[in-house]
Amino acid sequence: MLFEPFEFSGMRLKNHVVSVPVVSNLATEDGFVTDNLIDRYTRIAGGGIGWIIIEDVVVISRKSPYNLRIWYGVVTMMLISMGLVFPPVGMAAFVVSATANVELMKVYLGTSILVIAIILATVKIMIFPQIVLWLPSMM
Repeated sequence: MLFEPFEFSGMRLKNHVVSVPVVSNLATEDGFVTDNLIDRYTRIAGGGIGWIIIEDVVVISRKSPYNLRIWYGVVTMMLISMGLVFPPVGMAAFVVSATANVELMKVYLGTSILVIAIILATVKIMIFPQIVLWLPSMM
């Protein structure tokens, strides 16, 4: 089943293998795409991956005030974790449903309290960045 083709949201994918986003640092500091970044995605696409999720590219000064890069990284991870658990993507929910042989809706209902907690925590972090930046400021 992992290597069988399937259709998802009108897209025909060659298998269920997903390339997750990682930080490659292959763009320039000005945010321009480099040949190395293009080569990286070309190699991934040619390697038999069914779905490629590209990395998030953000251009922030290396000496940003208030450790903006740390705050942005935490917020990004919160949003990614929300997307892994709940629709429309919810890849973790699909895995749990298939592995435990449980209806997908039951998994979504079971994880809804988690998603509510992640949403509330993310909103708090967006409003009060000091929550995330307190520990790094002590260093």
